[in-house]
Amino acid sequence: TMRQFEANFEEEVRMVIKLTQFNFLDQITHICFALDQEWRFIYLNHKAQQKFFRSPDLLLGESVWNICPLWKDSIFEEEYGKVMIHGGQTRFEVFDRQDQHWRKVEVYRQEEGLLIFFEDILQTKYLEQEFSEQSSLTNIFTQISDILAQKDQLDLSLQKCSEVLVKELNFLVGGIWTYTNQLKQLE
Repeated sequence: TMRQFEANFEEEVRMVIKLTQFNFLDQITHICFALDQEWRFIYLNHKAQQKFFRSPDLLLGESVWNICPLWKDSIFEEEYGKVMIHGGQTRFEVFDRQDQHWRKVEVYRQEEGLLIFFEDILQTKYLEQEFSEQSSLTNIFTQISDILAQKDQLDLSLQKCSEVLVKELNFLVGGIWTYTNQLKQLE
């Protein structure tokens, strides 16, 4: 019948669109995979196959929670669940204990389930940490310079500098010793 023909034709068009979409996703450089509404893998690009160290034959149809047990009861499960239930999309950054990498994760609701992208941001996190450490050191040097510019007595200036170091470096206690040349000892 005509209705059956139209229904078959619409299904074939949907399949072609889906295959075209997946062919496009195979070309991107980020990890990309899709989960159905039962949390099973239904698509993995080549980067995702490398991440999970398995071929699609071994992953397709498998539960993401069985393949990645460290994601259970974590931000992954929480955020994936929100998008699965409420739709829309979400983005978050997380340290992936599965492979010890920082990831920026983007999750999108699709008709079949979820489409998920991972971007490796390990280098960005290292640079952020380095910048933070440099900023902290600059802050310490500025505070100590200000103290020394006040031209207080040496012992008072050193005490103030010690307090800055203890506070900024999160030490419990600290002190600065001076050497007395006459007594030939540290005080």
